[in-house]
Amino acid sequence: MSDQQVTRSPSSQSLSATVYEQILAAIMDGTYEVNSKLPTEAQLCKVYQVSRPILREALSRLRKTSLSLHAVGREALC
Repeated sequence: MSDQQVTRSPSSQSLSATVYEQILAAIMDGTYEVNSKLPTEAQLCKVYQVSRPILREALSRLRKTSLSLHAVGREALC
């Protein structure tokens, strides 16, 4: 797992949208492999330096994409 920090843009973009985009980019660039488990919510909160509700909102948005994330306990498959 890489030590990424959320890069907040000066736009009006919400924090959960920023986290969503960064996790999506990490999946696309191979940081998180397709069909493998994502780190736990606690680990992702630490990596992206966000609260669990913000992370859950970002993960919920990812589930709605064609990537079809599936929750597995406190981890998720991408």
